[in-house]
Amino acid sequence: MYKVLIADDEWMIREGVKNLIPWEHYGFEVASLACNGKDALEKYKHDKPDLVIADIRMPQMDGLSLLKQIRTENEAVPFLLLSGHADFHYAQEAIGHGVDGYLLKPLEEDELIEHLQIVFHKLEQRKQAHVLRQQSVRIEQERLLLNLLAGKPLPTSVDFSRLGLAASRYQIFLVHAGERDALEHLAEQIPHTAVPFAKGGDAGLLICHLQEGLTKSELQQWASHLLAPMRHGALGKCVRKLSAIQVSYTAAKKLLSLAFYADKGSVISELPTVLQDGQLAKKPLSFYEERIYLALHIGEKEPAKQAVSDFLADVAARRMKEASLKAKASELALNVIQRLIASHVLAKEWAQKGYRFTAQLQEAEDFLQLRHVLRCLCDELAANTNVRSNDTAVKKMIDMIDSRYDENLRLETISAVLNYNSAYLGKRFKQETGDYFNTYLDKVRIHKSKQLLRAGCKVYEAAEKVGYPNVDYFHRKFKKYTGMSPSAFRKKD
Repeated sequence: MYKVLIADDEWMIREGVKNLIPWEHYGFEVASLACNGKDALEKYKHDKPDLVIADIRMPQMDGLSLLKQIRTENEAVPFLLLSGHADFHYAQEAIGHGVDGYLLKPLEEDELIEHLQIVFHKLEQRKQAHVLRQQSVRIEQERLLLNLLAGKPLPTSVDFSRLGLAASRYQIFLVHAGERDALEHLAEQIPHTAVPFAKGGDAGLLICHLQEGLTKSELQQWASHLLAPMRHGALGKCVRKLSAIQVSYTAAKKLLSLAFYADKGSVISELPTVLQDGQLAKKPLSFYEERIYLALHIGEKEPAKQAVSDFLADVAARRMKEASLKAKASELALNVIQRLIASHVLAKEWAQKGYRFTAQLQEAEDFLQLRHVLRCLCDELAANTNVRSNDTAVKKMIDMIDSRYDENLRLETISAVLNYNSAYLGKRFKQETGDYFNTYLDKVRIHKSKQLLRAGCKVYEAAEKVGYPNVDYFHRKFKKYTGMSPSAFRKKD
C-alpha cells in the first residue's frame, strides 16, 4: 500500500476526504492527517508518504508553500491540490512546481479516483524502474567484488558514489551458502550499504561502513534477529580500501572454517575460545580410547569424562575440521563400546545402541554439543556396566589385571584413570597385595601361561596369549617364577 498524507485546516474536509473512498481498493492507505501546512510538513518528514493531498489555502503555511518546500527535498513525490475556488492563477503556479492534480471543492468521488489511478500507475512505474536500477547496480557491485576477491586489480574508472560503495572502511561477513536468502534480507535491513555475494560454498556481505561504522555487537543483534536459522557467521577484519578487501575475506573464510568450535548462532571475529592457547598434545586416538575404556571397565565415569575432555582439547588444538572431528569421535565411541562388550562388562545389545550415539555426534551443531553427547555416553556406559563402582582402587586394579593380563597394562595409565598419583597407588598396591604392581602382573601372566601350556599350547602361543610378545623375555620371566623353562614345564606335564 502507498501512504497518503491529507492536509486541510477544516476538520470536516479532512475526515470527508479520508472517508470518501475505500483507499485500499486503489492501492493506498491514509497514513496521517494535518491541520495546516506547517503540521503537514512535519508529518511529511516523519511519515515519508507516497502521495500528498493538500488544500491551497491553509494557515501558517498554505498549500503552494508546502508544495514548494517539499519539492526542495523530493521532486518526485506526487502532489494533489484542493481549492474551493476555480483560481487559474493558483493552478498555473502549482503546475509550474510539478503538481499532479488540481481538484475543486466539494470533491467528487469519481474525480479523486481518476487522479489516484493515474498516481498509482506512476508510482508503480517508478518502483519497477527503481528495482531494475537496483538490480543492475547489485550485479555490477557483485561482479566488481568477485573480481577483487579473485585477485584482480580495482579499475580506476569505478564510480564509488553511483555504486553505493563510498565508505570509510570495508569488511566481509560470511555465512554458509544455504543461508544466502536470509543474508540478502539482512543486507536490506542494516543501516549501511551491504552487498550480498556468493563464492564457492559460502555466501557473504560486503559491508561498507559509514563514518560511525557498524560494531560487531550491532551486527550480532541484526544477525540473531534476521538470520534465525543461521548457525554461524564470520566477520573478517576491517580494511581502509576496497582494493584490500581480499584480506578481510581471507580472514573471514578462515574463521568460518572453524565455526563449529564457536557458540551456535554467533558472529565470529576472532578464534573461538576453545581454540585459543590450545596446547597440542599429539596423542593418537588410541591413547584416549585406552583411558576411557580403562575408566569405564572399572566403573569410573568421571575419569572417562575427563579423558573425553582431554581428547576434545587435543583435536581443538589441531583445529580439526568438523567432518574429521565427528568421524574421530564416532570411531572413539564405537571402539570403546566394542571393547567393553568383548571384556564382558557391557551387554551385547550395546553393539547396536552405540550407533544411536554416533548419529547424535553427526548431528551435533557445535563443539559443545558434541562434547555433551560424548560425556552423556560415558554416563550411559558407566550406568550399564556390571562393575561395582564402590570397590577400592586396589581391588579394581586386581580385577583389571585378572581380566586383562594379556594387554599392555601400565601403572601410570591406571593411576591416571583412577585419578591417583602413580607412586602413591603403587605403594598402596604393595601394602595390600604384598607385591609390586609389575610383579603381581607377571605372576598372574605366568599362572595363566602354565594353564595354557598344560592344555597343549606351544610356548610362543602361550607367551603371546598372556601378553609377552617377545618369547625370550617370556622364557626369562617364566624361569624366574617357576625355576624351569616353559619347554621343560610343558614336557614335565
